[in-house]
Amino acid sequence: MGICDCDWRRLDKLSGILKAAAEADNEDAAVVEKATNAPYRAPMVITVIARTKQHDKVPVIEQHISAGCAAQAMQMAAVAQGFQGFWRTGKWAYHASVREAFGVSGNDEIVGFLYVGTPDCTPANAPKRDTDKYVKYL
Repeated sequence: MGICDCDWRRLDKLSGILKAAAEADNEDAAVVEKATNAPYRAPMVITVIARTKQHDKVPVIEQHISAGCAAQAMQMAAVAQGFQGFWRTGKWAYHASVREAFGVSGNDEIVGFLYVGTPDCTPANAPKRDTDKYVKYL
């Protein structure tokens, strides 16, 4: 995705959070560099977090699923406006220091990172799949 007018300070902050997580795990230099550069794939990265609470009618799993649905809806809204986006979770979403940096604790979870920007290329067509391998009808 192309870089447009964005707030680099916020991307820099996310970069530092991911770099620190990679370094805390004693990852090799290539992994540290990849984590450090990850936020710069797009001019906007939305961190989607499921903030949960005990509720008689809405179990925690449904609260997590709702956050995932919100991420998908944001991605589709961006695409409808001519932007492109991709949703990435990856291991850093589950890392203790990343969770701490975002104030995530208990049953709360980072659902993923939604990268949004203007495409700088034509997206590739997804391969056609044989749905019989994945879909069963009753």
